[in-house]
Amino acid sequence: MNAEGKIRDFIKRLIAEGDAVLASKWQPSGNWISGPPSYVEIEIFQQWRSRCRLLLSMLGPHGKPWEPMLEPMVENGLGMAMSTQGSLKAIRQSLAEGLLVRFEDLVLAKAFSDLYEQADYLFRQGYFLAAAVIARAVLEERLPRLCATHQCCSQQTESHAR
Repeated sequence: MNAEGKIRDFIKRLIAEGDAVLASKWQPSGNWISGPPSYVEIEIFQQWRSRCRLLLSMLGPHGKPWEPMLEPMVENGLGMAMSTQGSLKAIRQSLAEGLLVRFEDLVLAKAFSDLYEQADYLFRQGYFLAAAVIARAVLEERLPRLCATHQCCSQQTESHAR
């Protein structure tokens, strides 16, 4: 399983853990003017939040948008647990939509599209060998990365892509 698949599985487990945290809701007894506050069990809440911080470190720079929500130590209020669960679902959705791409991948895509255009130009000008060499270089670099991204290749090809 590639890194993206591991992260997807980890997010799925964290969301399931979040459901268990939310199910541990309790309210203190006593007289409250506007009703008692709602909390979740602190031990499982803190364990879950710690694992959420681990997810942030796994995401690296892609986790920056969720750092303000998942990074700080917070009280075990029900609202905070619900916000954390919402952040996890947002990460899952962003990953599913392919929005967590690296800047490096965007730069490489642009560079290789430029190289492809050069190869196409050379081909149209009759420089078949030069065009083939450039096109081969583009394919050798880009194809393994695409296969690894879309999980359509063997382990051997994935290790070659790195």
